[in-house]
Amino acid sequence: MVRVNPTVILAAAFIITIGVFYGWIFKPQESPFGKEATTLREAGEAIGLPIGTCVGVNYYDQPQNTTDQELYRELIHDQASLIVAENSCKWPATEPSDGVFDFTKCDIVRDIATKSNQIFRGHNLCWGVHNPDWLVNGNFTSEQLKEKLIRHVKTLVKKYGTDAFAWDVVNEALTDDQSTPTGEVVYKVSDPWYPAVPDYVELAFTAAAEARTSDKPLLFYNDYGVSSATGCTSHKSDMMYNMVKELLSKGVPIDGVGFQMHLYSGFPDAQGIESNFKRFADLGLKVMVTELDVLCSENYTEAEEEKEAELYAAVLAACMDENACIAFGMWGLTDLHSWRKASEHPLPFDDAYKPKLVFKALLDTLNGNRTWVSRYYQRHSLNNEKRVTSCDDAHNWRDFLEGYTQ
Repeated sequence: MVRVNPTVILAAAFIITIGVFYGWIFKPQESPFGKEATTLREAGEAIGLPIGTCVGVNYYDQPQNTTDQELYRELIHDQASLIVAENSCKWPATEPSDGVFDFTKCDIVRDIATKSNQIFRGHNLCWGVHNPDWLVNGNFTSEQLKEKLIRHVKTLVKKYGTDAFAWDVVNEALTDDQSTPTGEVVYKVSDPWYPAVPDYVELAFTAAAEARTSDKPLLFYNDYGVSSATGCTSHKSDMMYNMVKELLSKGVPIDGVGFQMHLYSGFPDAQGIESNFKRFADLGLKVMVTELDVLCSENYTEAEEEKEAELYAAVLAACMDENACIAFGMWGLTDLHSWRKASEHPLPFDDAYKPKLVFKALLDTLNGNRTWVSRYYQRHSLNNEKRVTSCDDAHNWRDFLEGYTQ
């Protein structure tokens, strides 16, 4: 029979007790939401879905306000694996004078992505809004405009090469007029491209394809008011579908479609987002959520915050469930720095950089918990929300120029 010294037993018991105590004290801390601490970036990377945001260079570099600068930088680096310049790669920043290119600000965003091991997405090469005065008021002929468009597109695509994962080659070309015949492709009047250059969309995509040396960057068309194949956005979405289908039939090189998703908290048609993604995927295209934010009432109650969170989760789930959806992007992360007003509460973090319910809903959904998604569909299946057929009734679409600050 083996005898054990009582002193040894007591010492072992003491060590075990101390170990249990310290294990409890120093165990990995949980987030306020009851999960092991993580980020949207980490959760997205775990399932192979880049989580994106736009970056404003005037917020990223704020020597006059280093406190906000550090909070802004930390949020972008921690939460996003894909970044896009809010305004710094658009025409006024990159070609401020005719034929004179300046890549300083666009380079900043590209370099941020490189240093932070993030994906860089280009935005945009051609838009009928926010163009430099020399281009808009230069009294150029149609042929001259074509030459300048092709030069600009090719210069930027060659400059950034495969550093850019994708480019929004053409941005917001289609009309918002709901009175046009269903499905008919109607371009909006845009300075200086349409109607001066009727085929400017084709020209831009063709020039971009000619300038790339491989299958990267991907070439995307990007628009708002096209979120769902049902409800108030179906009219313009059908138009976009027919436009892209027509371009493909002509052999125009287009790789995908970006859905901006500037929504409002009562948006009832997330199921139509799923079917919308699918029909574009069936054309052989990639899709992305590029600029998601959600307009909320300035009377931001707990109930409205829950609706906002449910909608974000439902849009994310639609992307996760479609293999062709290759990125989920938001137009910012904090309400403090948004093209919308902070009082409209559009983004996952509030104006003090604190996570909102939107953050929890996104994180839960990325981690496989579809509770928020189920709540969204339950809410709308009960017809608690007034359903609308006109986007004018649902949301007052405002131009990005209104919120342009950098």
